[in-house]
Amino acid sequence: MRYRLKRALKRVFTVFIVPHDESEPRSFKAPLWIFQVTGILIFIFVTSYLILYYNAGNLRDRTEELQDNLTEERLQQEDLLEELEQQEEEFLEEKQVQEEKIEEIIQETHEIISEMEKIRELRESVYDEVDGLDPPENMSSISESSSLSEESFSSLSRGRSPEINIERAEGNLELIQASLEEKKVSLESLLGELDEHNRRLRATPSIRPTHGTITSGFGHREDPVTGGGSFHSGVDISNSHGTPVYATAYGRVSSTSYRGGYGNMIVIDHGYGYQTCYAHLSSFAVSENQQVSRGQVIGYMGRTGRTTGTHLHYEVRKNGNAVNPANYF
Repeated sequence: MRYRLKRALKRVFTVFIVPHDESEPRSFKAPLWIFQVTGILIFIFVTSYLILYYNAGNLRDRTEELQDNLTEERLQQEDLLEELEQQEEEFLEEKQVQEEKIEEIIQETHEIISEMEKIRELRESVYDEVDGLDPPENMSSISESSSLSEESFSSLSRGRSPEINIERAEGNLELIQASLEEKKVSLESLLGELDEHNRRLRATPSIRPTHGTITSGFGHREDPVTGGGSFHSGVDISNSHGTPVYATAYGRVSSTSYRGGYGNMIVIDHGYGYQTCYAHLSSFAVSENQQVSRGQVIGYMGRTGRTTGTHLHYEVRKNGNAVNPANYF
């Protein structure tokens, strides 16, 4: 075996170089193994170059795809922002109209109260002028006016019983009182609608839960851990460890616990069917049953649970169903 190896190593090749001009040919000798090693190195270099070229092409395509996705997401966010601004303008206009209506109702209420006071004074003056005349216990008629005629007042001055329809005056007072109550009910109803609308707005998630970059959106995606296809029920926002996480609407903290793959997780009930979830936290800043307001710090970003890096997994649920959180930023 050694003998064959030595013979193989001693084998040489002679390479002649013949120029095209009149120069003398040249030759050099080299062992066979040098050519073999050179061939192997050339093969390795070419193969590596092809692999790198193929991977570079895939990386370029992937980069272009990510850029397209980011551009599309940015356009969607701009459209959503424009829609929210338009809704805000419409709400402000509606609020202004409602405030004007309330002001009108308040003004009308003051006018009715003033008219009621005038009628009350007139009624008292009539009772004072008529000796022994007591106000009726029941009011049975309603008319448009309760004015007294000159003849009635002259009868009063002569001591005769006045031909005055006291019931008409009392009925007019009842009519004004009923109108006042109707206006009051209308005003209370309008204020109740405004209060209900404001409560619904307070309970609707409307801000980003933290600062950072959205690394994974809502919907079907490639699972970062298993590599298989899966449905992503929220959005992932990445940033440094300990970045503050904020409540996106007013509500009550229903849970602060460790939830398996979600890690440290906070669940907030906002009412009106809204619920938000904040997962993979490093720590909590609130406790269960605590009332929180929009923008309040509730925890800090981490990488607890099933995750490949530090980020916040944020979900918005409407009537128990996961919806796209990007629509509520």
